[in-house]
Amino acid sequence: MKAVIMTLVSLSFPLAAVAAVTPDDKPVAIIINDPEGKEVGALNMTQEKDGVRVQVNLKMMKPGTYAVHFHENGSCKGADFKSAGEHFNPNKQKHGAHAGDLKNIEVKADGTGEIAELNTKVSLREGPNSLLKSGGTAIVVHEKADDYKTQPSGGSGKRIACGEIKRPDETKVSQ
Repeated sequence: MKAVIMTLVSLSFPLAAVAAVTPDDKPVAIIINDPEGKEVGALNMTQEKDGVRVQVNLKMMKPGTYAVHFHENGSCKGADFKSAGEHFNPNKQKHGAHAGDLKNIEVKADGTGEIAELNTKVSLREGPNSLLKSGGTAIVVHEKADDYKTQPSGGSGKRIACGEIKRPDETKVSQ
């Protein structure tokens, strides 16, 4: 009997790990625009077992290093993108350690740049760390690199590009 119970317990752990990413965990793709509404990049995200796989690709940008952050509101209105609010920080951490921090992106001479990382502090599922919370969140590109120390935004400067991250039921489609 003890052997049967141990076998059942050991079989349940692999099943739980497999179920960690469900068939409903669909990839999310977002367009990133500059203040004039011109597309300058894309954000692709996929829920994984330990977090969200994030891929940011920029194009038609001046060469240099730019900060990239998740922001708390799913809004990219106005030329300054202030409607995106502050950095996404549901756990109230200091800058450099909060959920909205992503790697800096290096744009090459041809105007393209990319980052790919696993962000273990955010989710695409329901919960306090969900980027798809009611009202959404945003991906924002800043004019300078993030130093990951200066509070509250890493000395990253103005917001120069933005993309709204929203659930499909909150996305307006113009006709």
